[in-house]
Amino acid sequence: MALGAGGTSYQRGRGDDARAGGGGRQSSGMTRKTAAAGAVSAAPPAALLTMLILFLNWLKSFFFSAAAKALALLQALWKLAKAAAAAVWHLFTAPFVAAGALVAKTAGAVFGVGSLLASAPVATAAVGASAVLCMAAVAGTVVGSMDFETQMREGSLSTLCAPVSAAGGSSGRFTGKGVPAKAIPWIENAAKHSQDKIPAAFFASIMDRETDFRPDLFSSDTNGGTWGLFQINAQEWAKATGGGSFDSPDITDPMIHTEYGAKYFDSRLDAVRGMREKNPNAAYATGLTDLEALMIAHNAGEGNLQKYPNLPPVTSGYLKEFREKFTKYGGGKPTGNRDGSGSSTRTISHGPGAGEATHLQLGAVKPHVQDAANLLYARFKAGPGSGLHGAGGYRPGDNIDPAGHPAGLAVDFMVGLNSGSKQTGDALAKYVIDNAAQLNGKYVIWQQRIWNIEKGDTAWRGMEDRGSATQNHRDHVHVSFKPSGSITGIIAAAPLSPGTCATDGANSSRGGGAAAISFNDGGMTGAEAQKVVDLYNKEGDTFLRKRYHGGGPGQCNGDYRRNCVSFSIYFMNKYTTFQRHAPGNGVATARSIARLTGKRVSGTPRPYSVFSYANGGAGHTGVVFGVENDGTLIIGNAAYCQWGGQVARIPQEKWKSGRWEFVDVSDLMKSAPTA
Repeated sequence: MALGAGGTSYQRGRGDDARAGGGGRQSSGMTRKTAAAGAVSAAPPAALLTMLILFLNWLKSFFFSAAAKALALLQALWKLAKAAAAAVWHLFTAPFVAAGALVAKTAGAVFGVGSLLASAPVATAAVGASAVLCMAAVAGTVVGSMDFETQMREGSLSTLCAPVSAAGGSSGRFTGKGVPAKAIPWIENAAKHSQDKIPAAFFASIMDRETDFRPDLFSSDTNGGTWGLFQINAQEWAKATGGGSFDSPDITDPMIHTEYGAKYFDSRLDAVRGMREKNPNAAYATGLTDLEALMIAHNAGEGNLQKYPNLPPVTSGYLKEFREKFTKYGGGKPTGNRDGSGSSTRTISHGPGAGEATHLQLGAVKPHVQDAANLLYARFKAGPGSGLHGAGGYRPGDNIDPAGHPAGLAVDFMVGLNSGSKQTGDALAKYVIDNAAQLNGKYVIWQQRIWNIEKGDTAWRGMEDRGSATQNHRDHVHVSFKPSGSITGIIAAAPLSPGTCATDGANSSRGGGAAAISFNDGGMTGAEAQKVVDLYNKEGDTFLRKRYHGGGPGQCNGDYRRNCVSFSIYFMNKYTTFQRHAPGNGVATARSIARLTGKRVSGTPRPYSVFSYANGGAGHTGVVFGVENDGTLIIGNAAYCQWGGQVARIPQEKWKSGRWEFVDVSDLMKSAPTA
C-alpha cells in the first residue's frame, strides 16, 4: 500500500469520502448494533463482583505482610553491615591506635605531658594521616609510572614534561617553560652547535623576543631586511654560512637557521669578549654579562654597546625583557671558546699528536681556509726543519687587517726562532706561493716580508719594523686567503691518510637531479672528475642537508662536505637511482650500498664504483671515476675534518695492498654514459 501524505500507510481516496459522508445509512445501522452489544456487556453478574472484592482484600493483606518482612530483612542487613564495618574499622585503626599510644608516650617523655603530641588521640590522628599520605604517594607513583610507560610506548610524551638540559653552558638548566613544543628541537640544535657553549636559554630568549618562535618571519629594514628565528641580515648570514644567501642555505629552515645562527652568535660573542677585555673598566665590561652584551650587539651593534648604559629605547626594553626571559628559561653562561681553551682573544691550535688526523681548531674561519690550513699543517708539521708548533686562526678586533683574522680568512702557522724553524717557514711560504691558485691564497707574510699574490708580486717585499718577533712575523708564517673558494688539484701532493669517516645514523630520504656532467663510458680523466668534485664542494652541504636535515652522513663542525661518507652518499644520491643513506662508517660504505642494491663487493675497481677500505679506524670511502692502463685509480673523496672534495691518483700497489673493496654502480647511473 502506498504511503499517505503524512508518512503513514493510510491514503485518502474516493472510498474514504464515501465512508465519511456518502454512506450515511449503512453507517447508522452498524452503530445501533454496536450500542446494543455494549449495553449487554455493561451489566456484570453479582457473583463476579463479590469475588473481585474478596481478591482485593487478600491482595491488601499480602502487600502489608510482605512489606513488614522486607523491612525486617533490611534491618537485619543494616545491623550486619554495621557490625562488619566496626570490625573492619577496628582492624584498620588498631595499629594506628597502638602506634599513636607509643608516639604519645614518647612525646610525653621527650616534650612533657603537656605537649600536643602527648595526647593519644592527636598522636593517633597524626600517625594515620602520615600513613594515608604515604599510601597516596605510592598509588600516585604506580599510576604515574604506568602512564609514563604508556606515553613512551605511544610516543606522546611531551618534551616539556621535565626540564630539558641545556646543550651549552656550565650553569643553568633549560626549563622550556612557555616555549612551544615545536621550538624545543630548534633551541637544542642551536645550543648543540655553539662552540662557545652558549646556553639554550639564551637562544630561547632571542627567538621569543625576535619572532615569537616563527621561523619564516621577515622584517624589512634599510639594510635589506632580516629573516628567521634570530632575525639575521644578509651580510651576517653570508659570513656564518661561508658565502651563502637567504635561499641557499635556506634561512627559513629552522634547523639550518639555528645551526648557522649558533655560528653567528659564537662569532659575535668572540668580538664582544675581545672588546670587553681591551676595555675592562668600560661600563659595558663592568655592568653586563657576556650574554647581555651579546644581546645588545645583536640588536643594536657593537657601536651602541660601547655607549652602555645610554642605549636606544628599543634596545633598553629588549635588555629588560631579555633578563626576565633568560632567567625564566633557565639561565646559564657560555663556558668556552671554539678552541676549548677559555681564551677569548685568539684561537690557537697546537695541532694533532702523532698518528692523529689533522684538524686544526681555528675558530670561525671559512671552510676553504680550514681545509687549506689542515692540508698545510699535515704537510709541514714534521718539517723540513723543526716543524710547526701550532696555528692560529680567527680572532676579533684586528684593526690592522679587518679582512684577515676577524673575517676568518687568515691563519698563522707557528714556528720557533732557530734556524730549523726558519727552514720550516721558508718551505711552507714557498709552497703556498707556488700553489696559490689551488689554495686560494691572497698573500703571505714571513720574516718581515710580504708576497702579495693578488697584486701579482714576483718577489718578496720588505716591511717596516714593527718591534717584536711576533709583530715582524719571525715566529709564524701569516697566510691570508681569498673570501671564497675551495682547495683543488693538489691532493696528490699531500699524503692520503684520512681519519675517522663517521656517520650519524641511517636516515632515509629521496633526492636526485642529474648534474650536467658527462660520465664517459670507460671512465673520466682527472680534469673531468674535478668538475664533479668542484660541484660537490659548492653544493654538497646544502644538497645533503635538504635530504637528511642534520642526520645521515656525519658532519665536521656542522658541515657535511668534510666527511668521506658524505662524498660517497652525495654521488649516489645525485647521479644514481640510489636515493637513501647507506648506514655505517667509511669502512662499511661499499658493503652497505651493495647490500641495499642487491650487489656484491669485489676487489676489482671499475669506473663509477664506490670503494671502501680499513685504515685502523673507521676506514675510508670515495668514488672511482677512472681506471688507467697501469691500474692507477682516479678517485674523488673527502676526509673527516681534513678536507672537502678532492681528486687523487692512487697507484695500483697502494689500493691492492690496502685491500680496497669496490661496488660497481655504473648500471644505476641516472643518465646513460656518453661515448
